Amino acid sequence: MSDMSYRKLGRLTDTHPETVRRYMQGQAPSTTFLINLCKAFGISADWLLTGRGAMRCSDIRMNALRLANPSELLNALAASFADQTERLARLEQISTDLDGVRAESNTVREHKPETRPKAIRLGLNTNEPVVAKQAESIAIESHTVADSTDESDCVSRIRTALSKRSA
Repeated sequence: MSDMSYRKLGRLTDTHPETVRRYMQGQAPSTTFLINLCKAFGISADWLLTGRGAMRCSDIRMNALRLANPSELLNALAASFADQTERLARLEQISTDLDGVRAESNTVREHKPETRPKAIRLGLNTNEPVVAKQAESIAIESHTVADSTDESDCVSRIRTALSKRSA
């Protein structure tokens, strides 16, 4: 960094060049400056602050593995496998549940009457989401209850029900 200008270092660390100059001449730097400096140069904050450990962030993992006890590594590996096994079991359960819901949804769709065309045919404004949802639920109710009645009776019951719900 000795050949780098204060301005360039300021750009890299998002710090004003005059502030960088003060830091380089001995004033205590801010935490933000140190964090940005570490990010800009890939330097370990532990190494920068304490002088211990790997200098480069890319070397931290290798340094930790080199210093670790083999039994600690095996325990960490076993814990990782246990976590992955639990996650896999949860994902399999979710997948099974979704398959069941999908099959149930397909069954309901096969038996569900066509409500949109009927709602449009009845003169309901299905472009409005609330009315469309109400029309759908009312049409389903009226379809199951009033299959044998004529269409004008259905229309009047649906309009009456809609007016009651919106009131």
